[in-house]
Amino acid sequence: MKKKNIFKLLVALLFAFALMSVSCPGVQEEDDYICSDCNKANCTCAIFSPYRGVNWDTWGQYKASLHVHSSNSDGSSSLSTVVEQHYTQNFDILAITDHSETTNHLSKDYVNVNNGLTQTRFNEITAGAGRTSGKPMILIPDSSEQRMGTNTEEANAFFHPSSVFGGWVGDTYPVIMPRIQSDNGLAFVNHPGRATNGRNDAAQSSNPTWINLYANRFRTYPFLLGFEIMNRIDGDSRNDRILWDNVLKVLVPEGRYIWGYSNDDSHSSSEIGVNYNMFLMPSNTLEDFRTAMVNGSFYGVARVAHNEGVNGTTGGTRPSITGITVDQSARTITINAANADKIVWISEGKTVTTQTAFPATLNLNTTYDEAIGSYVRANIIGNGIVFTQPFIIKQ
Repeated sequence: MKKKNIFKLLVALLFAFALMSVSCPGVQEEDDYICSDCNKANCTCAIFSPYRGVNWDTWGQYKASLHVHSSNSDGSSSLSTVVEQHYTQNFDILAITDHSETTNHLSKDYVNVNNGLTQTRFNEITAGAGRTSGKPMILIPDSSEQRMGTNTEEANAFFHPSSVFGGWVGDTYPVIMPRIQSDNGLAFVNHPGRATNGRNDAAQSSNPTWINLYANRFRTYPFLLGFEIMNRIDGDSRNDRILWDNVLKVLVPEGRYIWGYSNDDSHSSSEIGVNYNMFLMPSNTLEDFRTAMVNGSFYGVARVAHNEGVNGTTGGTRPSITGITVDQSARTITINAANADKIVWISEGKTVTTQTAFPATLNLNTTYDEAIGSYVRANIIGNGIVFTQPFIIKQ
């Protein structure tokens, strides 16, 4: 009798093991980025795409400048002049991020602040008046650049009304970040190469001390969304993509995704338009902007990227993404682009492959599979460069 029961138990265990061998452990089919036929034995992973909900046919692409200074801190032009300059250059989204420790006159609502807009002009700009396209420009309220202590660590905060009071020089991450959180604000790390000295020493961007420091900060503060991977003409930021990859390697397996931002950090009119972010949204509203910023449904664009060998001409047409398709069952990522010469697929800081024809498809079932770790991202290169957000490979 005992032998019979043992035999039944063994049969049950073997049957359970057989079921496990043809499924994807840990995969929840209700998530829209998971392969729908997960019970097939060949379904070994799923691809999480930050662009998974984007409708490329009906959604707009909105040009955003998210690191800008006026004379309210250390910029050369008044707040109203800076707004007009971005409006003339066809930006759709603008956040003026003056330093919180140098002024009390920050971009709370852009109206009736020091050198700010009149209410009439604010209404015209946010309605798209005087533009051929008729597209409005939204102004992100309660934005500022926060300095951590007296060193070079800084972060941009958005939707953070407490920042308008200023006077917080000398405060630290554990002091400033809870303030942003209490406002339900958002933030990203600015030009980390200044703090790490990665701008002068590439090895610092792979230094475990810095990697662990930033990984812990992203773990601690979920509203800290990512890194500024491009800053100005890529002087301070030239090795910050290395740091980004290194932190992604640590955090992606934990389920924490870090987005990359491309910003002018402009202080004068000549510095506007070198870098920007293209936000993919159903409409250009503050609500849709916030959603896209959190979800990573945008891509960065830059004229110059030193380590990638890119030096685009002033005023030239930059590459752009026109469509992204992820096929879960085929395990492919396809990107279509305009004004592009090549695409470089990167995983965990290493080049997987380079392609020169578009649409460009990365097939995870090929020999590339061995070169791909927990994520893959793409650099699209032409007269400038586009940086996608990371696509997460869920093992």
